[in-house]
Amino acid sequence: GAEKRVDEAGQSWHNLLNLCSEPRKSMALAAMLSASSSEQNLGIAIITDQGDTPRLMSRCQGKQKIWAISHKPRVLRQLALLRGVTPVYFDHRGMSGNALAEQVKEHLFHGDMLNNVDSLILIQLESLENAGDTDICRFIKLPNMLELATA
Repeated sequence: GAEKRVDEAGQSWHNLLNLCSEPRKSMALAAMLSASSSEQNLGIAIITDQGDTPRLMSRCQGKQKIWAISHKPRVLRQLALLRGVTPVYFDHRGMSGNALAEQVKEHLFHGDMLNNVDSLILIQLESLENAGDTDICRFIKLPNMLELATA
């Protein structure tokens, strides 16, 4: 009964503390968890090579749209089973910084996935996913995408 739920909560907390063993992981995870509790029309795009970050986000999901972005079809097939996560094929290798952010935003826009999304958080966690060369959590304010489409 109730004791089992307490044990599960304790184990989840322990797992989260293990993820926060390094400062850079802690900062990225804090931003990610903060985003999951936001009341904004927020989208979360996660660059992933292993699927660990989208799995974590699917467990603490609010009303945000979550896209798991990978160039690995096997990972995308596994992530298709997660609640609230949309797998998206995108070859991000060799991209970083502003170029990566712009390309991801354009890819999601042209895939008609940014409807009713005011802001996008781009997450790339090298420390958890081995994706990219650094840990980033970038907030991107989106212009009115309808105006962009008609321009």
